[in-house]
Amino acid sequence: MRKRNWLYLILGMVFIVSLLVWPFHSKESIKAAAQNEATLSESMVPLLDIRITPRVAPYTFTCSDGKIVTVERSAYYTGPLSINTLKDGTFPITLLFNVTYDGRPLSSADYSPWFSAENVQIFNPTQAFIRGCTFGLRIGSKEAFRFDLDVFFTTTTPPIQNTITADTNPITVNLGATLDLKNLIKNVKYNGAALSSNLYTVESITAISTSTAGVKIGKVRVKYANDTSVATEVTTNVTVLAPSIITAEAVSQTVLIGASLNAKSLVKNVKLDGTILSSDKYNVSFRTQASTSMVGIKTATVRVQKADNPNVFVDVNVPVTVIDLTAEAIPQIVPIGAKLNAENLVQNVKLDGTILASDKYSVSYITEATTNTVGNKMAKVRVIQMDNPSIFIDVDVPVTVAELTGAAISQIVPVGAVLDSKNLINNIKLNGKPLSSSGYSSYYIDEAVTDTIGDKTAKVRVLYGENADIFVDIEVPVTVAEIKAEAIPQVVPLEANLNAINLVTNIKLNGTYLLRGEYGAYFIKEVMTNTIGEKTAKVRISSSKNADIFVDVDVSVIVAQITAEAIPQIVKVGANLDSKDLIKNIKLNGTILSSDMYTAYFLEEVPTDTVGEKIAKVQILYAENADIFVDVDIPVTVVDNILAVEANPQKVMLGASINTNNLIKNVKLNETVLAKDKYETTLLSPISTSTVGQKIGKTKTTLTISPTLSVDADVDINVVWGNTIAVGADDDSGTERTSGAFTLYNQTNPYIIASQGLGDDNLPLNLKYVNQAYYSFSHFDMSVKSSPFLITDLLKAETQINAEGSDLKQTILNEWGTNQIQAVNYSDIVRVYQREVNKSWLYEEEQRNIYNEDKEFVYYEIAENGYKPLHFNQLKTNDGEIAINTSKKVLDDHINDYIVVGSHTSVKVKGFSTYPDTSTPGKKIGIIRVEETLSNGKLVQYDYPVNFDINTQNVTIKFENTLGKPLHDEIVLEKMIGETIDLSNEDDIQNALALISKDKFQLKQRPTNENSLIIGSEPMTLKYIFDGILSISSTPKIIDFGTSVVGIFPIKIEKASYDEPLIIWDNRAEMKHWTLTATLQQALTNKEDSTKVLSSAIQYKKNSSETVILVKNRTIPIAIHTHSDAGEYNVSDQWETGTAGFQLEVAAGTVRKLGDYEATILWQLGNTP
Repeated sequence: MRKRNWLYLILGMVFIVSLLVWPFHSKESIKAAAQNEATLSESMVPLLDIRITPRVAPYTFTCSDGKIVTVERSAYYTGPLSINTLKDGTFPITLLFNVTYDGRPLSSADYSPWFSAENVQIFNPTQAFIRGCTFGLRIGSKEAFRFDLDVFFTTTTPPIQNTITADTNPITVNLGATLDLKNLIKNVKYNGAALSSNLYTVESITAISTSTAGVKIGKVRVKYANDTSVATEVTTNVTVLAPSIITAEAVSQTVLIGASLNAKSLVKNVKLDGTILSSDKYNVSFRTQASTSMVGIKTATVRVQKADNPNVFVDVNVPVTVIDLTAEAIPQIVPIGAKLNAENLVQNVKLDGTILASDKYSVSYITEATTNTVGNKMAKVRVIQMDNPSIFIDVDVPVTVAELTGAAISQIVPVGAVLDSKNLINNIKLNGKPLSSSGYSSYYIDEAVTDTIGDKTAKVRVLYGENADIFVDIEVPVTVAEIKAEAIPQVVPLEANLNAINLVTNIKLNGTYLLRGEYGAYFIKEVMTNTIGEKTAKVRISSSKNADIFVDVDVSVIVAQITAEAIPQIVKVGANLDSKDLIKNIKLNGTILSSDMYTAYFLEEVPTDTVGEKIAKVQILYAENADIFVDVDIPVTVVDNILAVEANPQKVMLGASINTNNLIKNVKLNETVLAKDKYETTLLSPISTSTVGQKIGKTKTTLTISPTLSVDADVDINVVWGNTIAVGADDDSGTERTSGAFTLYNQTNPYIIASQGLGDDNLPLNLKYVNQAYYSFSHFDMSVKSSPFLITDLLKAETQINAEGSDLKQTILNEWGTNQIQAVNYSDIVRVYQREVNKSWLYEEEQRNIYNEDKEFVYYEIAENGYKPLHFNQLKTNDGEIAINTSKKVLDDHINDYIVVGSHTSVKVKGFSTYPDTSTPGKKIGIIRVEETLSNGKLVQYDYPVNFDINTQNVTIKFENTLGKPLHDEIVLEKMIGETIDLSNEDDIQNALALISKDKFQLKQRPTNENSLIIGSEPMTLKYIFDGILSISSTPKIIDFGTSVVGIFPIKIEKASYDEPLIIWDNRAEMKHWTLTATLQQALTNKEDSTKVLSSAIQYKKNSSETVILVKNRTIPIAIHTHSDAGEYNVSDQWETGTAGFQLEVAAGTVRKLGDYEATILWQLGNTP
């Protein structure tokens, strides 16, 4: 039979893959061997991830401490080899590692080998080829190194020896105990795996006796149940305990006559072999009881037995002293709610007939007597001997809970009265039974103070005579009364008779009116009425209930006489005379009386139907007392004359006073013009100048010498605005009205009058603004202000009125100045606030003008020619957007960007009074101050808050290819204006760049100033520009033609296997043709003899009609293509279908040496055809 040879051909690419015959093992079957072990810590292992081709020589590496670690390995086959075994991954191979550290072998605990494999090819039961093997070694948890290789192997079989192991299990038993041999061992294992007790047996080699106490040593044999030849011997350890002794101490007892004894309480310190037992470990019973029926010293005998072994016991004699304890109850009478002390309820406490001192016993409640209700109760107390708390006696104590009651006697007394507590109470009872006055006492707890009037309460405490703790507090109403009265001043005629009762009124007792029968009145001091003048009578008024309650009243009495003068009259024929017009200087005791203090009527009237001299007689009566009167004769001349007047129309400003003497002119009597002192003109009804408009004044002109001779006339009066500031009001009714009008009167001493303006009413100003500020008018006295004067819209002025929408119109105006007039100075300032900005007006020459420029506040200077509008509060502001840390100088330089003076050239910008905080981003406020010059040269200043936005700005980052196509979502950075940033430190941007690069794009262009970008006030957009790449993304590392038999026939293999596909990547913006070439850098060469070369064995099939031979160092195009879409193009897909790919053709007789052959191919990719 002809011998068969094997040829192994491995095709590498760019790099060379070496082949070795190498044994391998499974993870589960790894074993390691080492002698003379050293120790290597995990921290010494370098942080390596080493992949190397296997070597025959030992592998070494250097630790962090400079010491050398050497690894040698060998392997042996430990079981039958089959396809299933290999495919299951259970490889019966043992890999041995010899690891040394600094020349000394390491312990196997310091390292662990591992193994994995990808592909298995089986040739026969003892030969196999394994591709993708990985061997490795860990030290601690760190991987020290690994090997990647392909393996062809044959096997040998070393012997396997089974073992069983066990540990000793020391136990303790009682004397004479029977031993279970399996209890003498533990941790039984077979080949290192734990065994259940049914899988092994135990037999004695050296027996252990438990007949005597002590520590005993024995030996047993442990056998594997399924193979008794597998056994081990174990030394055992047993402790045998000695017998026990129980002891106890007597507890002497002192008890009362008749007491029962508890056996267990008669002993203590019960011990077993000297060790204290808990009470559940022993029992106690009486052997001999001690009688407690008589006083004396007795003996009881008890037996103490071990609970689990009654045969272990001891008898104990216990002394028992029987004594007698007595005590007497002390009956109690206590108030409701009393707290009783138990110690106070007993007396005569005796021990065996001898009284005990109080420190020899204690008393406590068993049952406490409740004292919350009256009645007879019973308390039970326990008296305990201090020296022996078990000696006690219980005593019942009668307790009577008593309640004292009583009634109050209400009092009515004068101021300052002294009260006796016993006179304020009656009906005193103890538990419902009346007590005599000797059975109780009383005193004030709270005495009623009688120095002031009013209803008071006295609190009286009533105490039971036998026990002061039993008391009742009684509240007694006490009315401290005071009588008051008012004098009725008297004006009486001479010789009048007076009655005391008629001289007083409003008689009250503590403020309550008294009826006529409830008081009396009499003179203490009378007055004489025989002469005129002011006199004083003294009247006493006393209460009918208590004459001690009284008051003395002084009553003014005027003994009066009335006098009057006649007014001679000149009247027209037929005139009607009024008696009051005919008299003057009406006096009472020489004092002029007003017209309402007297009445006058004719005693004799004068006929006026004929001319001539006549006499009228008039009686004048004092209004308060008709008994006081006087009669007066008046001369009357009746004439036949005519009085005439001419109206004089008037034009006045709002709020002006009307001079009635100017209302008429050309006053004539019988066609003779009269001088102004000959007549007097009055208005018949008042004319209001509080509202503008045409008014009619009705006048009466009367001759001075004859008031009955008069004439009436109507006069036109036009009330005009003048120089007036007006603020509007609610005009929903359709009729325009103003909330107020403030007219400036330019005089040497100017003043402002507040009037109604439009609409004469006192209605709410505007109910749309209930509880809201509606208007205000303020006057600033600049004569007391320093210059410059800083004014604000909310600054309180020297004079101002403030009105809400619900306030009444006239009520608010009445608050202005004095009688609605306020004195002012020239160059003073007035401030007007109007909630409705379209209703703030200045009237000039009867024209309505608006100066507030849609602002709620407007300011005026009081000038000699009228109100002068000021403009310092009418500038416009602009919000500012500034960079962080902007300097004050920059802000000053740009101040006019933030405030606009415009047409108000009288206003000057002073500068920032407060700069915005630019140190941090956000919304900030700065304050800019302006000023305006008044007519007198003084300066008034005003502050404007300006909003500044020291904020962030968006920077948009885009990622595009050279044609502008997005390659990633844009990233928006929010940064502070003025900040300098480095985009290379932005994680989101760097992650995006990494992802784009991972998709095989090349960065062509970066943003300008990428590393020092200054953030401006405008949004920014920056771009990263990429281009795609043309590349070989995957190539086979091994192209394998398999194993062929060399013989007389040529070798032809048309399809090779490969480990990885051949893939071309193209994602360029403009995808063009590309060409892939292959260059044979090393022809197929025998690995053991490099002189044996198969130079033309490798071919490449381009298509069905063209196949080329790869010749060393000659470049051959094998694919030309254009991507339709960005991504991968798999060249090796055609290899799978056989339409293209590598082929092997070896002519017969050209193979000079058997073995493994390998070649190297260089792939090259070009971007042009």
